[in-house]
Amino acid sequence: MQLADIAIAAQEEMVVSHEGIATVKAIDMNQGIVKLAHGPIASLKWPAMTMDFRIEDRALMQGIKVDDAVTFVFIQSNGDYVITHIKSGK
Repeated sequence: MQLADIAIAAQEEMVVSHEGIATVKAIDMNQGIVKLAHGPIASLKWPAMTMDFRIEDRALMQGIKVDDAVTFVFIQSNGDYVITHIKSGK
């Protein structure tokens, strides 16, 4: 394997996280999905929108309810956007 190949492989394995602020619109614990109305996500150049996110660990949602204001961190994994951290600002 050449040095360039190693560098490309390392970049492909890097996981980039993104942060946002949102309001919880719906929670589906059976599917492990939360619908958030989030503000702009600068790191992805996304405008504000409402969308579904997968939940990495359902325990993250403990104490979080619909209409809560939250801050959250997510990654892209296998074509899904997956929340790795979420905190209610209540």
